[in-house]
Amino acid sequence: MNMKRKRDTLGRRIFIMFFACPMIFLFLCQSLFTQESLSILKGPYLQNVTSNSIVIMWETNIQGTGSVIFRDMKGNTQIVTESKPKTIHEVLLSNLPSGLRFSYQVVTKTESGAVKSQEYSFRTVPLKLEPWSFVVYGDTRSNPSIHSKVIDQILKEGEHKPAFLLHTGDLINNGSVYECWDGDFFKPGKELFAVTPLWPCLGNHEQNSEWYFKFFSLPNNERWYSFNYLNAHFIALDSYSDFKPKSEQYIWLGNDLKSCKSDWIFVFFHVPPYSVGRHNAVDEKGVPVEAEVKNSRLYLDPLFQKYKVDMVFNGHNHFYERSLKEKVYYIVSGGGGATFHDKECINQYNQVFKRTYHYVVCDINGLNLKMYVKDIDGNIIDTLELTKSKMSTMPH
Repeated sequence: MNMKRKRDTLGRRIFIMFFACPMIFLFLCQSLFTQESLSILKGPYLQNVTSNSIVIMWETNIQGTGSVIFRDMKGNTQIVTESKPKTIHEVLLSNLPSGLRFSYQVVTKTESGAVKSQEYSFRTVPLKLEPWSFVVYGDTRSNPSIHSKVIDQILKEGEHKPAFLLHTGDLINNGSVYECWDGDFFKPGKELFAVTPLWPCLGNHEQNSEWYFKFFSLPNNERWYSFNYLNAHFIALDSYSDFKPKSEQYIWLGNDLKSCKSDWIFVFFHVPPYSVGRHNAVDEKGVPVEAEVKNSRLYLDPLFQKYKVDMVFNGHNHFYERSLKEKVYYIVSGGGGATFHDKECINQYNQVFKRTYHYVVCDINGLNLKMYVKDIDGNIIDTLELTKSKMSTMPH
């Protein structure tokens, strides 16, 4: 029996030495060489800029501790670091001087290594009035090659270089699908979003997804919010949250408009109250089929007229359209990449309709506004000029 046990023990040792150990060694080698390397998946991109702060965001494939290294034009360098490891990084830079340009770079570190972005720049909001511009576009979903062309054309803007971007919703085809966010949106917009702050609003294709709220850092509850830039006030609304009277959004909007003292007021949300597009179809009684269209006509337009909103920017219909109802211009900018829609409905307020991919540039110089709409070849397809007679008190 003892001899048999010894032979069994010897056999197990031989098996481990010649078969098990090499297999374990091979497995460890494979794990070592196939281990995913740290990389930046999205960004960096700029969010929630004010006169003294900005949020910089980016995503990495592995959890790590993120830092932003930034310096002013004199070379004075500062570093802000996150308190814990993350994959979606959101770093607030605060106590900054107004109207100054900074260079910046993001870095993510793990126990096994680090990754850093190239160097970009941002500018805080100035307090002293000066000529400035912003860009509006939307419905970038489903066609990243066209979205890329829109982005490339915006990057070519010289004297119209935007201080920030407004997006009218439907950033991606399916907000619940993680992969859509990179393919439809962040990858085509990478170089622009790294140097130009982005202010989005929710469209139906975002599907109220958690990814929207993870990938953006916005004021208030992030569904509806407002911000100032010099002598203009901007309001983002959510077409798919209740905005009937007595609703939270409606009350907030009324209070926000009532307290606004800016020279210019702009509102943006996804669904247009007035348009020739398919989403503005009406039934046999002339009532809009889509509840969001009907309710925006009933409840939002009266507020816009009462508080003298200058322009409302929408998407949802995939083309460019300009309408004027009483004193408010309604601009549909839904030509960022999604398949075109046709002119299918009657809009008695319509002034201009263009079935083309495009973006909108607004240049503001005090009480003068010039709007240019450009296609992806840089051709101007519409212009509008507005002048006001009285300036409000600055700053806000």
